[in-house]
Amino acid sequence: MSHDFSKTRNPLWSVFIHTSGVCPSPLSLVAVLKRLIPLPLPLIQSYRDSAHSLLLAQCLLVAVMGARSVLVLSLLCVWGAVRAEEGAADEYKAPDFCGTYECPKYQVAKKYETFELRTYESTLWVTTPLELDYFGFGIYRSFKRLFDYINGQNSQGIKIKMTVPVRIYVPLITPTDKNATMSFFVPLAVVNPPQPLNKEVYIESVPQMSFYVKSFGGYALKPHYEKKAKMLSEELTALGLGFDSTFGTAAGYNDPLTFVGRHNEVWYRVQ
Repeated sequence: MSHDFSKTRNPLWSVFIHTSGVCPSPLSLVAVLKRLIPLPLPLIQSYRDSAHSLLLAQCLLVAVMGARSVLVLSLLCVWGAVRAEEGAADEYKAPDFCGTYECPKYQVAKKYETFELRTYESTLWVTTPLELDYFGFGIYRSFKRLFDYINGQNSQGIKIKMTVPVRIYVPLITPTDKNATMSFFVPLAVVNPPQPLNKEVYIESVPQMSFYVKSFGGYALKPHYEKKAKMLSEELTALGLGFDSTFGTAAGYNDPLTFVGRHNEVWYRVQ
């Protein structure tokens, strides 16, 4: 069954700023935020000085630029903005698009002309609800909860490395504003993740699972994601391949300042 993403109310597929599609620099964003938001400057400064400055600034900018001429800035624009300190120390050869980040292990079961079938090993994710509000406040709040967890706000007070992809799950059948989730992949070395201190954050265990995945490059705007997701749905239907059309998953791997070799994905679970 083909699903037209352009008809869903969820802003998951809205990415970048509608006018130019170009992400401004972290410093210019912080400068704008200082003028537009009555936010404590130490908070902005602390994130500016960290590897997360770009992501925070962009998420907050969305919160104050809710004009009709601006689309909600999805984390597909900034997922992966946090630089990994080290790659995964593992014999498994991660795909090149993971860069220096650790990412979930998978095997390509079959390559089709325009997409592939992947079987992912069992994984752990730290997950939080995502409220897809019009102004994008929910994106900031969800990311902040997950970032706090990996930055030490957990039962053991340990810091956990950032990974890719950042995953967003959105039900597509009678969706509501509060049934989406955002997740960070838990590094494989963290076998027993510490418990979150925030009640809205939880550890999710995902068994081995297969997905049909369509990958595409470039800076992805809202129409691009809608088009690719719809194309994948139609291709699977035409080939008679069963998939779960009740939800969609989006995964992003690059920061906005990566100009070459960008990688974006949409997934459907094999049914």
